[in-house]
Amino acid sequence: YKDAIIVSVANSCTSLYAAVVVFSVVGYKADLNYKSCLNQTISADHMNCSLDYFLSEGISGRGLAFMTFTEICAQFGSSGPFWSVIFFLMLLTLGLSSMFGYVEGALTSLLDLHFIKKYKIRREFV
Repeated sequence: YKDAIIVSVANSCTSLYAAVVVFSVVGYKADLNYKSCLNQTISADHMNCSLDYFLSEGISGRGLAFMTFTEICAQFGSSGPFWSVIFFLMLLTLGLSSMFGYVEGALTSLLDLHFIKKYKIRREFV
């Protein structure tokens, strides 16, 4: 049972670390948008430029992955393409692992209900 506890703690720590990174990126992007709005608005009408507005814009789901992080990676300078490739490889592996989990769940259900016959493998693959 020690392995299960180690995996659970590692998963929780990774999720917390990812949340800190994601929300810091969203806050940084909101701060950049707020400062550019203040620079563009020269007149005394700053009511449209509110940091609360940019923070509550709330980019979520695909928009977070494909719009926000690409803008942030573009600001990294010469190392931006490297981090972009690493980030999208991570998204690819996350998608593949989710797909394997879904297929395994569906296949297990079908096998348990005897909709699919189990075939015995007569030879071991090495």
